[in-house]
Amino acid sequence: MTEMHKEVTVGLEAGAELHMPPMEKRPTRPIVSIPLNVAVRDEFVKGDPSFFGLLCFGMTTAMISFITTGWSRDEFMQVPKMYGLLYGGIAQLLVGLLELIKGDSFAGTTFASFGCFWMGWGLLRFMSEQLHAERQYSSSGYYHYYRPNYAATGEILWCSLWCVHSAGFLVVTARKNICMQVILLLTVIMFALQAAGVKDENCYKASGYFGFGAAAAAIYAAFAFLWKVELGWQLPGVAPTRYY
Repeated sequence: MTEMHKEVTVGLEAGAELHMPPMEKRPTRPIVSIPLNVAVRDEFVKGDPSFFGLLCFGMTTAMISFITTGWSRDEFMQVPKMYGLLYGGIAQLLVGLLELIKGDSFAGTTFASFGCFWMGWGLLRFMSEQLHAERQYSSSGYYHYYRPNYAATGEILWCSLWCVHSAGFLVVTARKNICMQVILLLTVIMFALQAAGVKDENCYKASGYFGFGAAAAAIYAAFAFLWKVELGWQLPGVAPTRYY
């Protein structure tokens, strides 16, 4: 007990009167109140950007698959080229950065990586057309740029590198969900066939079908996750898995 408390206690026991200063002279402290509907810990990213990132990946991959499979001619290439730069590229990169800010390393790294891939792909196509790259048409109707042997070897290595890159993400999905596993498995096969397709047109065309499958799986996953959050619908493939 402090000396002041002792004096007050002794004074009260002796019957002395306790003189308090007037209310207007007492020191006051501001009262801080927090509304009940405002979170104490605010976050920079309010929503979940992964739904948008999956749509960026799926829609852009589907567009280029239309040409790779031979469903569309090269006149349609302007569409996936521009969407690759903006929707699949810049927008998906922003999604990856937002996921990293949220603390999701897997989603952030995946979306940012594929966003940069699409930006590089779209810019490469744009620069190739500006340099008047020679084109040739195959009997199936789809087109690809004429490539010397040294450029073809580089493209094989480039596609193989992205195949390994995607396989690294595939390993992590074993502890995510079936939707992500299907998307990245088909993406790995697509890049492997793209590498083989530099020398073989059948493999090149087959890569378009696997790419379209990966795109369809990504679009399905985007809406499956969105509907689960907004509507409470539990669709197949969204439940967490853990294989090891």
